[in-house]
Amino acid sequence: MTGSATPLTATKVTRFCDAEMESMERMLSTWIDDQTQRLKTPLSQCMIQQKAVENNSFQCKLTVIMRERWLMTLAVMMSEVADNPGSEVADDPGLLSPQ
Repeated sequence: MTGSATPLTATKVTRFCDAEMESMERMLSTWIDDQTQRLKTPLSQCMIQQKAVENNSFQCKLTVIMRERWLMTLAVMMSEVADNPGSEVADDPGLLSPQ
């Protein structure tokens, strides 16, 4: 089947989504507590959903920035490997994988 995720890939995606969801839940919980306890602001489902959308948009932008920085770092490291085949980077493939 073309385009289907392998079990390993599916596991990584699930873990990433779980981590993202946990982060979103923590942020929303803190925000809701602040709004309702400290500021005494009544909240609606619509307001909470809007906050989640705003946070997700920020997280997506942050992810793109981090991915771009990692790709730039990878390009530099690959250039170093090409220039110096016996370097520490060339000997350790783990250094070239994203964290």
